Amino acid sequence: MSLSFLPPFPLWLPTLLCLGLPFASMAQEWDLKPLGEAVEIREESQPRKERALESRRRLFPAEGGPLILAQKGKARALLVLPAKPGSAEHSAAQLLKTTLEAMTGAAFQVCSEARLQLQREEDGTLFALDPDGKRWDHLVWIGRTEQAQKEGITTDNLAPEGYRLVSRKSGLYVVGRDSGARGALRGTYFGVASLLERYLGVRWLWPGEIGTVIPKAPSITLRALNEQDEPALTQRIIRNMPLNARAKTGLAMLHASDADYQEMTRLQGAWLSNQKTGASQVFRAGHAYGDWYEKYHGQHPAWFALQPDGTRDQPAPERARLCESNREVARQAARRAIEAWTRQPGLASVSISPNDGSRNSYCMCPACRKLDPPNGNPVKLSFHRKPKSFDAFYPSLSDRLVTYYNRVAEEAVARCPEIVLGAYAYDAYRDAPLSTVAHPSIVIGFVGLSYLDEASRRRDLQRWDRWTDKCSRLYLRPNALHAGEGLPAAYTKALAEDIRHCYRTGMVAADFDSLIGNWATQGLNYYVLANLLWDPTLDPDAMVADYCATGFGAAAPRVAAYFKALEEATTQVARFEDPTVEGAIREEEQDEATSKPGRKWKPSEKRYFAIFTPEKTDQLRSLLTQATAAAGGDATIKERIAFLAAGLDYVDHYRTALEHPRQKEVKEAFLEYFTRLFEEQPQALNSAHLLWRASIARIPRLP
Repeated sequence: MSLSFLPPFPLWLPTLLCLGLPFASMAQEWDLKPLGEAVEIREESQPRKERALESRRRLFPAEGGPLILAQKGKARALLVLPAKPGSAEHSAAQLLKTTLEAMTGAAFQVCSEARLQLQREEDGTLFALDPDGKRWDHLVWIGRTEQAQKEGITTDNLAPEGYRLVSRKSGLYVVGRDSGARGALRGTYFGVASLLERYLGVRWLWPGEIGTVIPKAPSITLRALNEQDEPALTQRIIRNMPLNARAKTGLAMLHASDADYQEMTRLQGAWLSNQKTGASQVFRAGHAYGDWYEKYHGQHPAWFALQPDGTRDQPAPERARLCESNREVARQAARRAIEAWTRQPGLASVSISPNDGSRNSYCMCPACRKLDPPNGNPVKLSFHRKPKSFDAFYPSLSDRLVTYYNRVAEEAVARCPEIVLGAYAYDAYRDAPLSTVAHPSIVIGFVGLSYLDEASRRRDLQRWDRWTDKCSRLYLRPNALHAGEGLPAAYTKALAEDIRHCYRTGMVAADFDSLIGNWATQGLNYYVLANLLWDPTLDPDAMVADYCATGFGAAAPRVAAYFKALEEATTQVARFEDPTVEGAIREEEQDEATSKPGRKWKPSEKRYFAIFTPEKTDQLRSLLTQATAAAGGDATIKERIAFLAAGLDYVDHYRTALEHPRQKEVKEAFLEYFTRLFEEQPQALNSAHLLWRASIARIPRLP
């Protein structure tokens, strides 16, 4: 079956002429008629299932007796490092030391094993004399110490970033895989973080002191342990939001410094480490051609996309589009990929993915259009040229792009057989190709999933499943965390469902963009996501219950009711039917449309505020008020509840700003809210980023 994407020639030609597009160039080269052969579309097939869903945590019979860490506010255990500790071992020891001190009030020591005298009792129990001659009967060995080697506790047969917690008569050993193909890793650190979380009740709900749960216990005794754990995915990235031009725009409105923002992201980085995110392999598939136009346009103008005006000029050179049918482009991309692979041997892939999000148009030369089956799924393409830009529907470019990826792969593998190439499934090439199968050396990063539009989410899951038949390696690369403008949302169940599905159907890695830092409104999603990336078998309901119980004590039932109501409302938003829009995958995709003076509400805003009415917000706030009352005299729990409530205030300010965008007092209140929040609760919302968003969306006509 074929689809017609344009009216008959006589009808659309005048339109193009009115746009100021030269007829000669259009008729001879540039056109919107796909020239590929139609492909017979098979019946829907089930995605391949490659993995059983099972935890990698293993428990074994434990030896040795209990380990006394502290007794009546005095340290009883010595923390021991190797003679030459690595960075992961050193940071693990510091994490354990500072956390135990906060729990017990005791002062703990960290000592190199090279400075200890080790002796044994008649029963084989080991004790140590420190440099001051003090005897320590309880020892925590951190990292690859000589003593661990003697006990046979090694990282052999342990996956990169995995760890072991093993008790012996000589003490407790925390040993992790701290090295791999890409260099230093953090297995030992993850082992200490898990020890604190699993056996000592520590939780990192959100970054910073108030979000850290450290139970107070002057005396701590650990039972004997013997377990190991490993990450389900070799790459578990949630990108920390950097200090960039966007954040600087918001900081200027707040009259705040770069250092203030950098401290916020530093705390987020620590949180990410404590949640065991990271990577022993790094798959790269981002924009790969940022410098091409500057370097090659002079000598090779034909390498670049043919534009509607008949030229191959690129209005946004840093995001240049290429002529994917040009064989020389593929050869040059292969040469550069080999150079990058050789220069950075720790990479899991080097990118050959197109630039995106530019004012440059995709190539519509005849050779490129011959790679496009006419019955591909129609996608809307934007063409940018004076005097007027225009949009047009055209078949998906996936077959074209995968053909290009394959040509690059064939060239590269011929000279470098071990190379792995990364490319995105995104934008006009998000759909799986109809007939083209990716070369085995290619790993595809699928950019999809939105949790505030259920129809869009379901379409993307279907796309993922189709891609499993078209490539041998697939990883998840969503922009999902950008959605929602920072407004309150909880989608833990859908998130867990999707991570599990993608894992079972072959996901080799994950790369989420970005950890925006809206902890008061969407922090629960961040928390659940980070844990799922380490272990997809975890139950989201159990994680949320634990989050509430450990973080909110007597107020836990009311806080749990709040999150339940928030998730139900978020689900209603996602399922709200608005025939005017297909949910946006990435908020940046709407920037241009939303920055025009006098704009109407975006469909995503209509959906959200159709559910989050003033009455709904009051209901949610009432649950937190009840939680505050239930907290009694616990000031810390009350502060955590107030942290969540600050996010609900944002809903009211956002709604008012949309309704009254020109009122001076509305603008002043909006700025005052974010300024106060940034000063008093900087982790609650990423005020700088959200003010930048508001400024480009003219909410409420900020400078």
